[in-house]
Amino acid sequence: MRNYHPESWSHQARKISTQEVECINAGWQTIEGAVEFFQHSYRHSLIRERAAKRFGRMLRAGKVRENLEEYYKHFPNEMK
Repeated sequence: MRNYHPESWSHQARKISTQEVECINAGWQTIEGAVEFFQHSYRHSLIRERAAKRFGRMLRAGKVRENLEEYYKHFPNEMK
């Protein structure tokens, strides 16, 4: 039987930030919600900071496109 080795913290941060970007682009999350997620995640603070830093770089590069029309289709009760 092999021993369990968790993924590195950098790899975990990359997965988290990529997942958040995909959710925002698909309309399941907002940028504000992603920032809230990074602030209140149960993960170690180093993982959260790395994920938020990568998310910020992707946001500045234009890879994050908030799709509010699709978001309100998924969550009609959230309309303001």
